[in-house]
Amino acid sequence: MYYARIFLVALLGGVLLAGPALATRTTSAAFLKIGVGARAAGMGEAYVAQAQDASGLYWNPAGLARLDRKQFIFMHNDWFENINYEYLGYVHPLAGTALFGRTWDGALGGSLTYVDKGDLQRTTYSNPFGAGLGSFEAQDFAGAVSYAESYNDQLDLGGTLKLVYQEIDDVTATSVAVDFGAQYRGAYPGLTLGAALTNLGTKAKFEREDEDLPLAFRFGAAYEVPQFPLTVATDGVWLYDDEVSWRVGVEYDLNQYLALRAGYNSANDADDGFGGGFGITIDDLEINYAYVPYGDLGNTHRIDSVFRFGEIVPRPEPQAPPVTTRPQPPITTRPQPPV
Repeated sequence: MYYARIFLVALLGGVLLAGPALATRTTSAAFLKIGVGARAAGMGEAYVAQAQDASGLYWNPAGLARLDRKQFIFMHNDWFENINYEYLGYVHPLAGTALFGRTWDGALGGSLTYVDKGDLQRTTYSNPFGAGLGSFEAQDFAGAVSYAESYNDQLDLGGTLKLVYQEIDDVTATSVAVDFGAQYRGAYPGLTLGAALTNLGTKAKFEREDEDLPLAFRFGAAYEVPQFPLTVATDGVWLYDDEVSWRVGVEYDLNQYLALRAGYNSANDADDGFGGGFGITIDDLEINYAYVPYGDLGNTHRIDSVFRFGEIVPRPEPQAPPVTTRPQPPITTRPQPPV
């Protein structure tokens, strides 16, 4: 209870610090806003409550707590403007590991993100078209370590520590940030609630100015329809440098091998916000694809592979909420008059 209270206070405190985020501001490290995982992208990025796989390293670290097998995830994102985005993540479930005077029964994970922006045209104020100035390179990198644990059979908590590195030509900037997340089951059968505060950290210091990281707060829900292979999810997202946006997604399992997805993301104002994708599962290997158009900027294609392996680690099963009944008034009978 003590550690759970500290965590929830930290999550709440971060949200309060993010209060000024409702005003539009300028941030750096824009690559941190690019979602991880083709499954999430195909569902409109409504994933803070749905993240219960290795992609939770990005969306909500609490989603790692109930993973019962080791997982690798690799994603390639063919972004617009010839930007290539690569992501690698690994999650290792723990089973009674003794360390630092306590037993750890959660999940430990790590991730690497690399973004190559290619060759960019060098320009100046006096030469805005860059004639004869040549080009330069720009790239971004992030490394993160995450830990999540089930507080009880209904509440999962998680956190992430990350290092963010940006390089533009010969100018670099380094930042440190943390993420906090929570998922709750038990309010209603099949319903999961999720919340995450991400990219809370130090400013990126370039040559002339400091810039904030793209702080974000997500809150959402995911509902698995009983007796029907359909999941519906929705998220609300507050971004430090943008307006409030909403995401809605659905996933339909045709069978144990194929899943179809569709979603809407109101933050995609370059197009109509719609996207979709599918997933194929063969034994322990899952391959996902997502297509999301961005209007004149171009179309994006994301493909990832998730590989599960190792022995199954026991995890707590979410308990159904208790059924309460109202007390019934006593039955009284009136005395009958004598005949």
